[in-house]
Amino acid sequence: MKIAIASDLHLGDITCSLASFDRAGVVQLGPKYAEFKDAVADSDYLVLVGDVLDFSVANYDTAFAAAQLFFTQLNRDGVTKQIVYVPGNHDYTLWTTVLQQANVINPIAAHGAPRRRWTVPGILDFQTGKLLLAGVSPDPAGNYGGLFLDELSRIGAAAPATPITFNVVYPNLYLVPAPGESILVTHGHYFDAYWSFLREFARKIARTDLRLLGGAQPDVADYVALNLPLNELASASIGQSAGLSDIARAIQKEVKAGDLTRVTLYMNRLVAYLDSLIKFDGVFSPLKEYLSDKCLEAVRDFALKGLTSYPDHAPRYRTDYLKSADVQARVRGYLDACLLEMSFTQACTGVTLSQPSTVLFGHTHDPLPLNVTPAMQLVHWGKCIRFYNTGGWLKDETAIVFRYESGAAPSCVVVPC
Repeated sequence: MKIAIASDLHLGDITCSLASFDRAGVVQLGPKYAEFKDAVADSDYLVLVGDVLDFSVANYDTAFAAAQLFFTQLNRDGVTKQIVYVPGNHDYTLWTTVLQQANVINPIAAHGAPRRRWTVPGILDFQTGKLLLAGVSPDPAGNYGGLFLDELSRIGAAAPATPITFNVVYPNLYLVPAPGESILVTHGHYFDAYWSFLREFARKIARTDLRLLGGAQPDVADYVALNLPLNELASASIGQSAGLSDIARAIQKEVKAGDLTRVTLYMNRLVAYLDSLIKFDGVFSPLKEYLSDKCLEAVRDFALKGLTSYPDHAPRYRTDYLKSADVQARVRGYLDACLLEMSFTQACTGVTLSQPSTVLFGHTHDPLPLNVTPAMQLVHWGKCIRFYNTGGWLKDETAIVFRYESGAAPSCVVVPC
């Protein structure tokens, strides 16, 4: 079995280096497509670990147009026959769309009852050379797929007759290279505060009133279910908001370029508007008015200062991500939740999953290849867990493709910015 793993393609983003749009709005392959093709070539499974399509900053037609060109060209080039798609935060809404197709639309179309699922964990088992999806029945030949995504890979008059099969798992894929060895592959957005905020907030406020899908402790399904409102909002809602989306994209581009003129203007307007809503009465009203003005201005200045330090591209081989105590706590909590998911996955597939000793993730765009010293690691479950990052495929970013092959040592291909 040969596996290639990449992440954070961001198809639809104007700075994507794999598919872009010219001034006339015509989509074309980007400057790094050839390097991507060579890095993932000859793979039985191409694993794409989130933020593959970018609905946060691009509308659906733009993102899907870029994806159609990109995946159809991959199909023509014959790099793989199967894709394992693990959505992230920028394409989270694609996961909910797949759930709708598989668990609501298809059953109703077949005159059956709709189902409800939050997660579908997957396993790539090197011993059998097979992909297994927990709780999902394959066809008689042992294959999955059959989703609308397959058709992304054969668009146009000269498109290949056979599509690439898309297999969607969320939020985790487990690699089992050998008995007793497991590798967790996940996008990594649940390691960050915003994408796991509602789960943490709800547990602190509701406490024992909150019903957890995992029972006494949160399961991975709880991460997905409880954080759904904010995930949907940031995943696609802003990107599909017409004129508001245009402003959001312009601000993103300007901030990355170090231009805060528009942001400063909007922040000053916001401060003025909020100040107009705050009214005080009584003898101390001038003092209260002064203090409220200073509070609003301090919040504005804090936000602008944070944007001033926004990196224009990902630093090379950053290993300090896990040094934050908050990040460590979220990572530990997520790893513990994975144990419950692993138990369910083992029961469904019959494949034994050990506690992962390696985590491959994307999300941060901070590339970290194999064999870097010092490594990014965390001691948990009484063992040292190593973390590696795929980087990203936006302009001026370094990307990494990880390669796993039966009977061979893992390797990676670094595509510099």
